[in-house]
Amino acid sequence: VRAELREATRAAEIDALTNLANRAALDRRMDGAVTMHRFTGQPECLVLIDVDHFKRVNDTWGHRGGDAVLTQLGETLTRTIIRRSDFVARFGGEEFAILLSDTDMESAVRVTERLLEEIRALRIPWEGKSLALTVSAGIAALEDGSTVESWLGAADAALYRAKGAGRDRLMRAASGAPRLPQSEAPAGSSAARP
Repeated sequence: VRAELREATRAAEIDALTNLANRAALDRRMDGAVTMHRFTGQPECLVLIDVDHFKRVNDTWGHRGGDAVLTQLGETLTRTIIRRSDFVARFGGEEFAILLSDTDMESAVRVTERLLEEIRALRIPWEGKSLALTVSAGIAALEDGSTVESWLGAADAALYRAKGAGRDRLMRAASGAPRLPQSEAPAGSSAARP
């Protein structure tokens, strides 16, 4: 029974399309990172990635073509983010999240720049064609006093700045981004998405 329960729990945390961790698993992992940071001060960075013009992919190649793009992107993320301590998840829709453990902002920027180059070079075969894509990325370092919600919000704001600045780029979160008071941040809850 315990083995079946473990397997059911694991299955509930996997995105069926990409075989990456899903949002529930990401939320739990981020909560653990915030807790660990409070005790150790270990640097952690969160990278949010969004496929540029994904609606155009679906409109041109259909949803199966869009699924092929997401699946291939998931494989590229896991191939490029190779440390066992790091964590890759499908955040939702065409968005992905990467937790870079024991990583400061400068190192996270280098990793993400390398990742963007890998994605630019990617060619996804689909119905006799070769699909290319780009992504935008936002990076936020976990700061003292941050909650899961404020950390996620900082990365999300950086991602939307990257998209607003022309896409196919990364942006860093502003240091000292506003944080929720601990009393207002429900434990383990997720930030609302616009």
